[in-house]
Amino acid sequence: MLVDRVERGPDGLRVYGNFDRLDGVREGGCFRLSRCNYAWANLEIQDRAAGSVVVTSARDPDIALLRVGERYIWFDDYWQAPLVEAIADEATEWRQFTFEPSDAQYFRVGDSIGWQKVGGTLQEGAVALEVKPGGWDHEHCDLCGDHIDVENPVAFTNSEDHFLCSPCYNRYGATHDVSFQVGA
Repeated sequence: MLVDRVERGPDGLRVYGNFDRLDGVREGGCFRLSRCNYAWANLEIQDRAAGSVVVTSARDPDIALLRVGERYIWFDDYWQAPLVEAIADEATEWRQFTFEPSDAQYFRVGDSIGWQKVGGTLQEGAVALEVKPGGWDHEHCDLCGDHIDVENPVAFTNSEDHFLCSPCYNRYGATHDVSFQVGA
């Protein structure tokens, strides 16, 4: 989005701008301010044909960092922005791995029971319970949600612990294709 003007009013900040195209753009998401730094925004499409939008700061005061005359990348908030950025970035190194179950640490927080891989730091207020051997029995593809497990063990990950199953890696990760973001 190219920022045209910024106005401060009694209801907060309003940022006006234009998208090159609005295919697949919904009225929720975030702007990339810099690598791994995002401003979550309420976006309202004013004129779809012209690509004009207005953004308010009601969701995140960092919208105030948007500057007139600057262009910003928009990420639909259905997808985690760091994942989309990692797929788009040709410098991201994806490494193939073969999933193997590992031990899971069960814990209690209030009335809820949770679990995580053994070795992670428990959240504040959590009480460690049993360790279940082989209890961490799958991961999920961050795009399609499919299981990465002993039946579908070959997958890909990066340094930020994003996971892609082989089909999603081959279609999107290997080619740096983010068309999934606009429903292509």
